[in-house]
Amino acid sequence: MSDNYEDILNQSWDQIPEAQTLPVGSYLLRGRNASYQPAKDADKSPVVLFVYQPKEPMDDVNEEELAALGENYDIADNKIFVRFYVDDNAQWDVVRNHLIKHGIDPKGKSIADSLKAFKGTEVIAYLDQRQYTNAAGEQVTQNDAKQFAPVDA
Repeated sequence: MSDNYEDILNQSWDQIPEAQTLPVGSYLLRGRNASYQPAKDADKSPVVLFVYQPKEPMDDVNEEELAALGENYDIADNKIFVRFYVDDNAQWDVVRNHLIKHGIDPKGKSIADSLKAFKGTEVIAYLDQRQYTNAAGEQVTQNDAKQFAPVDA
C-alpha cells in the first residue's frame, strides 16, 4: 500500500482484502507492541497486551487451508492479540516468563523497558480459533495464540 495520501484515498475498497482467520497450527510471530493497560473499573484486572504479526506458518499448518485464504492473501495483515491479566505478583511472573521466551532478559530492567524491548522479537506459537459474540451481537471467529516457544537460534 502506498504512503501517498492521494493514492490511498483514490484506491477502491475492492482492493483491500477482508481479514480472515488463519488456519490452526504453529506460526512464527513477530512482536509489534506490548502495553500495560490499567483496570477500567474496580471489579476488573489490569492487563498486559501483546500484539503480534504472523510471519510464516510452520509445517503443521494445513497447506490447503492456507491456499484457501487466496493467492494474494498476506498473513502478515493479521494481528494476534494476547492478554495477560496482572492482578498479583504470580501473574506478573507469567508475563516475565513470556518475555523470556522472546529472548528478553528482564533482570535489572523495569517492566516498561522490558515491554519496549518486545517490539521486533520473534516467537513460535500455536494458533487456535475461538468464536464469540461481540458487543454488536455478531458472531466473530478469531485466532487465539497459545503454547509459546522460543525461536531456536
